[in-house]
Amino acid sequence: MNKLLPSAIRPLLACNRLSAPYGLALSAAEAEMLALRREVALKDNGRIAFGDGIWRQLVYHFCDSPFLAPESYTDTLAELLACFYHAKSEGLGDWPDEELLAYMRRQFDGVCQGSADYLAGTVLEAACRAARFGQAPPAGGGPANEDDCDVETEY
Repeated sequence: MNKLLPSAIRPLLACNRLSAPYGLALSAAEAEMLALRREVALKDNGRIAFGDGIWRQLVYHFCDSPFLAPESYTDTLAELLACFYHAKSEGLGDWPDEELLAYMRRQFDGVCQGSADYLAGTVLEAACRAARFGQAPPAGGGPANEDDCDVETEY
C-alpha cells in the first residue's frame, strides 16, 4: 500500500461500517485504488476537494442499492464518483451534494437499472444540459425526447 495516502484511504475504510450490513466492504488495496481514482476524477473534471471528500455521502446513498454486488462494488463506486464530479462540473454545480447524490441514486436504481454508464452518458448529461438552459431535469431521468437519443446528428 502506498504510504503517502493513509489520510485518503482511512475515510474509505471507515465507510465499511455503512456498507458491511449489505455485504459490501473495501479492502485496503481497493481503498487505495479508489483514492487514486478519485484524484484522477478530480483532475479530469478540473475540481478540487477538501477533507474526506464525498465518499461517506456516496456510500451512504448507494450502499443499499439492489444493483450493487460485492464483485463489482469497487468499480461501481469509482464510476459513480466520476459521474458525480463530472455532473458538478458540467452543469449541476449549483445543486447541493446531497440533492445530486439522491437524484443519482433514484436514477441509478430506476431508469438506469444499475448502469453507471447509462447514468453518466444519458441521464446526467440530460440533467446537465437542462441545467445549463435553466430547466429542470427530465422527469424520467433520461433525454427529454427521443430525438435526444440519436447517436448520429445530421447537419
